[in-house]
Amino acid sequence: MSETIFDAGRYTEQHLYASGAKSMSDTITAGAITLNGDGTVTVTVNAHGFAVDSMVYYQGTTAYNGLHKLTAVAANTQTFAVTNEIAETMGGTETCDIIVKPEVPFTLHEVRLNVGVAATTAENFTMQLDSGYGAAWDCILDTVPMAGETDIHRMPTRPMRFQAGDALLFDWTNTDAKTWSIEIVYGTRSYGHAGSDVKTVG
Repeated sequence: MSETIFDAGRYTEQHLYASGAKSMSDTITAGAITLNGDGTVTVTVNAHGFAVDSMVYYQGTTAYNGLHKLTAVAANTQTFAVTNEIAETMGGTETCDIIVKPEVPFTLHEVRLNVGVAATTAENFTMQLDSGYGAAWDCILDTVPMAGETDIHRMPTRPMRFQAGDALLFDWTNTDAKTWSIEIVYGTRSYGHAGSDVKTVG
């Protein structure tokens, strides 16, 4: 068992931005991705609702797991920059979501969600912990009924602390297809170098 020790002082502030007009989570469509030859790839995600410049997290792929900033979108595709263009055929079970998973200990500071016109369908916006320690430690950290809401702001009295390997999943089904924008403010810390304010023991 390990224990990560935080110093409440230093951290690197990070901001994740995303926006769209449908669900905050989508399943990637089965089929080969397109290698564009210019340092970008295009992935088919049928009827997705994410807007350009959204930062979305890919899961379940072979070569493209992680956070990507969308440089172009169409009704059924997402394009983003990559270090290497690698051929891959998606199986239809992979996902793109709004996830904070920096792979180092991190703290959550604020969540800001704006909806252009309030939804009427009774659905919840949720923030869920996907624990790096195992599914038995997963839990819903926050739930907001979205019917009638246009501005959601969550700012813990003290930052919420998470281990390397933990992930925070933000989701809203958004059946009414309302336009939304989300900003997530979090802090990351690093291991083992001079001046580091985090260490893992045990």
